[in-house]
Amino acid sequence: KTNVKDGETKTGYYDILEVSPTATQAQIKTAYYKQSFTYHPDRNSGSEEATVRFSEISEAYMVLGNKGLRKKYDRGLLSLRAVMGADLRERIFDFDKFYKAHYEGQLQRQRDIRFIKLHLKKEHLKS
Repeated sequence: KTNVKDGETKTGYYDILEVSPTATQAQIKTAYYKQSFTYHPDRNSGSEEATVRFSEISEAYMVLGNKGLRKKYDRGLLSLRAVMGADLRERIFDFDKFYKAHYEGQLQRQRDIRFIKLHLKKEHLKS
């Protein structure tokens, strides 16, 4: 099984992340985090080998961590253009989406507490 576009085995990205082609998204993410932590350039300053390995790991995760790209990759239909297009989209960080996803519950609780305090204060002033 070879990928006609680049001559690598069809499981190349899976081999880089050391997971099987049947791995779940969670297993792929875990493998990526473990390896990216080990080979991160900040942890291996001056190591060209670690820098190259980190780039390979990042590229593999960019494809396998995206369900659409992974499906194309598994079918041998993935082009470099598709990978680079995904890379550009990933660089545009939506801070508002991140903030809401991680802090919306906390912000709502704070608004509720302020409302209750204000209501109690008004009730206290009336009496």
